Amino acid sequence: MGLRVDEPRAGGSGNSNDGNTARRAFRSPAEFAACTGVDQELIDRVGTVLQAVSCLHRLDIRHRRSLRVLPPHG
Repeated sequence: MGLRVDEPRAGGSGNSNDGNTARRAFRSPAEFAACTGVDQELIDRVGTVLQAVSCLHRLDIRHRRSLRVLPPHG
């Protein structure tokens, strides 16, 4: 995927983890799943939740079921 993760930045000003890294990872959920060993459906759902919480538009909560990360119990 070509991602630089957890690498210190020059001058000690943090590390390479940023929004661009997350966007690139979630843009290719199949590849991200293969690299991490995490289920692709979970990655897709987490990506949807991240988009929703960073959205500047009002969200219609009647459609909140599409934001579930884990399946309901029972």
